Amino acid sequence: MYYKKEVYSLWLMPTGRTRDDLQRLIVDLSKKHSTPRFEPHVTLIGEIQSPVSELKSKTEKLATLIEPLEIKLREVAYLNQFFRCMFIKAEKTKALMNARSIACTELAQDNDKNYMPHLSLMYGDLALSTKLGVIQEIGKELAVDFGITDFHLYYTGGQPIEWHPVLRVRLGC
Repeated sequence: MYYKKEVYSLWLMPTGRTRDDLQRLIVDLSKKHSTPRFEPHVTLIGEIQSPVSELKSKTEKLATLIEPLEIKLREVAYLNQFFRCMFIKAEKTKALMNARSIACTELAQDNDKNYMPHLSLMYGDLALSTKLGVIQEIGKELAVDFGITDFHLYYTGGQPIEWHPVLRVRLGC
């Protein structure tokens, strides 16, 4: 029997044209390399295992403690990890790291000092030559900035195709 874990993530998501451009890039890469599709996002906290009703309440409270902020994406990179196959690193700005710290405290999560904010472009187990080819195609340096005015709580148990939004809440309200 297949059991879906009750796992959630708190995402920071671009909107408007930036979202559309990043989604198009993710979809294009997915088609070309047969990788999963997903919404463009920077994970503030992942792998939260908590009852959804409790998590919704905590996320709503958390949103009142954090002001809108800006995400600054800069460098395309890769790792030999399925969910960090190819990504754009986000700058560890004071506002972003403060949001992370508050979120970890409020949601009783470990504030891992190795947190590397990023926006994934591809998930998968791809050869180094493929990753280098993608970097050659799209460039190593990207300058994409976008404002964050909301938290997005996503169900992230199971496969990426099963992920879905649970709650969207405005920051600073």
